[in-house]
Amino acid sequence: MRALIALLVLAAATACDDDGGGGQPMADGGGGVAADAEAGMGGMGGMGGTGGQPGDAAPDAEPPPGDAAPDMALPDATPDGGAEPVCGDERVDDPETCDDGNTEPGDGCDAECQLERPVHVEPDAFDMPFELAFDADGVAEVAFDLDRADDVDYFAFELTEPADLVIETFAPDDRYGCAGDTLLALLRGDDGQPLAENDDGPFSLCSLLNPIDDAGVDGVAPGRYVVEVAALAGDIGANVLSIRVVPRLPEDAVCHDFALDGRCEDELRCLEVDEETLLGVCRAAGCGDGFVDEGEECDDGNRLDGDLCTPMCRLDGPEEVEPNDVRPQATPLGDSRRPDIGPFQMLSRFGSVDDVDVFRLTVPPGGEVEVGLVTRDGFFNCPGVVSGRLLDGEGRVMAEAPIACDVWFADRLAPGDYFLELRTDDPEVVGRRLLTFAAPTRLVGAGEDCAVVDARCDPAIAYCPLDAPEAERRCVAHVCGDSLLGPNETCDDGNDEPGDGCGADCRIEATDISAGGDFPSALEPGEADLFAFTLDARSRVILETSDGLRRCPGDTLMRLARVEFDETRTPLAESDDIDPDNNPCSRIDQILSRGRYEVEVLEFFGEGLDAYVLSARYEPEVGEGEACGPQVAICGPDLRCAEGLCVVAGCGDGVLDEGEACDDGNLEDGDGCSSACEEEDTDVTAGGTFPGGVAANERAYFVFTLDDTVRVDAEVGDGEGGCPGDSFLLLERALGDAFEAVQGADDGGVDRCSAMSVQLNAGRWRFAVYGFGGVALPDFTLTVGFRPVVDVGAACGEAAACLDGLTCEEGLCVR
Repeated sequence: MRALIALLVLAAATACDDDGGGGQPMADGGGGVAADAEAGMGGMGGMGGTGGQPGDAAPDAEPPPGDAAPDMALPDATPDGGAEPVCGDERVDDPETCDDGNTEPGDGCDAECQLERPVHVEPDAFDMPFELAFDADGVAEVAFDLDRADDVDYFAFELTEPADLVIETFAPDDRYGCAGDTLLALLRGDDGQPLAENDDGPFSLCSLLNPIDDAGVDGVAPGRYVVEVAALAGDIGANVLSIRVVPRLPEDAVCHDFALDGRCEDELRCLEVDEETLLGVCRAAGCGDGFVDEGEECDDGNRLDGDLCTPMCRLDGPEEVEPNDVRPQATPLGDSRRPDIGPFQMLSRFGSVDDVDVFRLTVPPGGEVEVGLVTRDGFFNCPGVVSGRLLDGEGRVMAEAPIACDVWFADRLAPGDYFLELRTDDPEVVGRRLLTFAAPTRLVGAGEDCAVVDARCDPAIAYCPLDAPEAERRCVAHVCGDSLLGPNETCDDGNDEPGDGCGADCRIEATDISAGGDFPSALEPGEADLFAFTLDARSRVILETSDGLRRCPGDTLMRLARVEFDETRTPLAESDDIDPDNNPCSRIDQILSRGRYEVEVLEFFGEGLDAYVLSARYEPEVGEGEACGPQVAICGPDLRCAEGLCVVAGCGDGVLDEGEACDDGNLEDGDGCSSACEEEDTDVTAGGTFPGGVAANERAYFVFTLDDTVRVDAEVGDGEGGCPGDSFLLLERALGDAFEAVQGADDGGVDRCSAMSVQLNAGRWRFAVYGFGGVALPDFTLTVGFRPVVDVGAACGEAAACLDGLTCEEGLCVR
């Protein structure tokens, strides 16, 4: 079934955004139109270009009279037999740079079929550009040379009527190459206002502005314009600037998918585009052309019924029945119009951000299934933030996805009813048509057919031999030595021989690192190394990967687990990067009790690692009065490391121990934590500056009672105008004997200290102060002030504050 869900990639590649934006094809043709009604959404979008036209779309006949093949088609090959190119045969054969059907000079193509162009003359500037003129074919070209990194050339031209333009640079002898990297800009001639700009075109470092991709050259109004050409990298030498007026083509005219040599009229579209020549025919736009236009919900390139897109270009399929906000009201998922994505489908929309849609999925008898779920908008794009949950009949969550437009799976569902619940808090999703698909896949065991699309081998017991002929594929039970990772296996090297890193029971053989030191190793792609150690006493354990010289040879992932007496493993810690920016190796630093442990080391991306070193260090605990510190031994039970020595833990040591409600590092009363390490709520109703202190992960509380509405100003500091450390200030409101959080402030005061100014009503309130991130703040002050609030026209400032919604301007409250 997971293979089926991959078809969503195809559907998304042929999907289109509903606002006609980024999902539209890049040209009048192209864009993945489905070959028939069963082929998918086709022209419902994609990146456009050359793909997937219906039926035998490429016209083999010659273009109609007057509709010459566009210049952008590749030059004709030299005639068969190796004959020399013939100048004047209207074929541009190497080394010709043009061929206008004659050998007369002076018409832009000389007697040797080389382009005749004027040559730009230095110096020039925006207000003194080189003047260009269009020939009878609507083309203006000039040769120029950018001989310095700061050289910029300017060229001016006049338009007497509205026109679509193609402006490009290319090498004198190669229309698809460039002598260096150019930057091209179209400027308005009167004031230099930029209208369009391009660095690199689709073929080279040359520049190309075209009316399909650049609005600035689409329907350019009559007037004077200046083209600016600059070099992006030093002396880039000689090039050609070409400006061409692109004609509008009538119905049935031959068109080009890139639209560089002629665009279909506005009501027409370049359709039936051949994938090789990129030539098509101008046809009327509308439902069935493979492009989603305004008013259409879909367009699959046909007017057939029975698929997801109706003959009127509306989405088709079973629809939700409101209300369906709870499980008893659930709308059953219906039969899909796109069974290649999933046999169950539903069309729905959210009426508001509070709307909940619930659908019932029934798993029929026949064993456990895995279900793939996905939600898309009507154009097969992600609709936005839609979350999903799959619940069983009792309401228990079986699977969930924060973004339901990502394919997500619910595994091992027994027969019965389940409920798909969709929600959104994204206003942009409200009102949009949503498509939800569900694809159940039966989990089958050894000997059962695994070639059918609705079944896959239960990975816990078997695998599907993909190298067997499709008609003969049957699930094969996992055994140790089959080179496939089966249940309860941590490795499988294709044999059951011990001593090669993978044991006879297909579990990784651990390297003993109990003695500590450096242990060199290497990782094959997708494999892991296992190390084991035993502690005889409580110790500090430091494990680190490196190249042995304090450098990192590659991105590793390390996992630590405790091995119990019955061989069960309890995960304890995991480390990816020591420093994501500078050191992607792994480090674990833990205090562990006596016992047996295992360490697993993997290369993060599964690509293997030629060589690395695991370093292991163990520091046993020490007693009172002995040296301790970050890089040496740990203190024993009931001891604390203080100033490099182990001391007896207790109230006043700044560390919260069992039985202590707080510990601010002193034995003083009145600062929020008493001499018995019990919390004190400091009353600040009178206002002023109050001392406090908290240990790591502690809070100090300051209570106050208000008889009227006032503005309260509070700020954490050190009592001397500075900041004692990164603080957090939390305002709480009394609800009976408890308090609930109202709002918080991280910064706002001096440096990293917190400050808050808030209008509060009568009642009992309190501030909680603590170190941001749980750090200690052993010595701080909280300054609290209260100001009455006044209405419009009253004096405001330090003595009074304006009511919320008013501002204080020039000493008075105003709206």
